[in-house]
Amino acid sequence: MRPTRLIALGFGIALVMGIVALRLNVRERSAGAPAQRDVSSNQLCIGAEHVSLEEGIAAQKFDVQLPTTTIAADVVDVCAADGGGLVVKYASGLIIRQSVNDLADPPAAWKDIVDGSPDAGYSLGTIRGNVALLAGLGGPLDLVGGVEWVETTSQGDIKFKLQGNGKIPLDEIVAAAESLTPVDGGPTPSASPSAA
Repeated sequence: MRPTRLIALGFGIALVMGIVALRLNVRERSAGAPAQRDVSSNQLCIGAEHVSLEEGIAAQKFDVQLPTTTIAADVVDVCAADGGGLVVKYASGLIIRQSVNDLADPPAAWKDIVDGSPDAGYSLGTIRGNVALLAGLGGPLDLVGGVEWVETTSQGDIKFKLQGNGKIPLDEIVAAAESLTPVDGGPTPSASPSAA
């Protein structure tokens, strides 16, 4: 055989192997074997420090709010970022992130996500009177479930994100979001002006 035919044959074999591997991955996922997600402690605290819950709360420049539902019963990890922000992981797999809002127009950003991936499982909803991004479970992006919204408090706009682990139903995540309560009896949040 000529060298060009050998090169073409090599590329052809590599292409077929890639297609077979891709088909096996798609077949496994469609058979109910979700892709492995890394929601470990290592991924939880990127750019942040593992701390106690009390230390994390004390480090924030805003009043921390935590859920009061049963899926938020046992704290297993807490991270606090130097620039502000708190991440709390519960034994159920629920993760709550809260920080000062960094989005110029949250509802518009979330609408862009919904419009950009219409079949992915994203939708817009309302959490505590505020426009929110909702992410159902599964779908083509294998979403883990969650909600994200911004509330206006006397300390400014605070962004909240509650994320599941792929097993917690979205309605339980929404219930946890609706149950948020200031830890130290801080200001009661109000619907943000952008929710109107």
